[in-house]
Amino acid sequence: MDKLVIRGGNPLTGTVRISGAKNAALPAMAAALLTEEPVILENIPQVRDIVTERNLLAAMGAEVELGYDVKLALGEAHRCLNCDVQTVFTTSLCIECDACVDICPMDCITFTENGDEADLRQRLKAPSVHPDQDLYVSSDLKTGRVMVKDEDVCLHCGLCAERCPTGAWDMQKYLIDMTYAGTSCPSKSRSAA
Repeated sequence: MDKLVIRGGNPLTGTVRISGAKNAALPAMAAALLTEEPVILENIPQVRDIVTERNLLAAMGAEVELGYDVKLALGEAHRCLNCDVQTVFTTSLCIECDACVDICPMDCITFTENGDEADLRQRLKAPSVHPDQDLYVSSDLKTGRVMVKDEDVCLHCGLCAERCPTGAWDMQKYLIDMTYAGTSCPSKSRSAA
């Protein structure tokens, strides 16, 4: 076992991150089976006993998530919820196969007869909870229906574009280049007092 030998008359300063205790975590993981509510355990050490118990709990039907380490969290953040990537729909390419509707995890895409906005919001696959958020409504398709997408619900995950057999859906990156009002705007420089 490691030990610290400290000599001298100087006070110690700093922080030490204490890892979780395996012998406390194992019974807590088992006790989580006793409730219907989700249980979140933090600072669990990733040792073999924990992995074994996690596998046992999963085999018993419990849902066990590990969470993200920093590398995985960054990867997921770059993949999902891309605010600079938008879905673009090309009406003339759509064959109304509903593949995008089937794959959408948020049910934000609906093919329906056109109508006024209040009527369309009643027919969306996912409830429209923010009526102040605009809907994207395509022009008329070959069948006379329209494609309606609730941008408030869309994750911009890109599954619709991946699944579309004709390329009617596309993911496109955009950049907003802001023009400043000119030389009369106040300077961003600051001076120290």
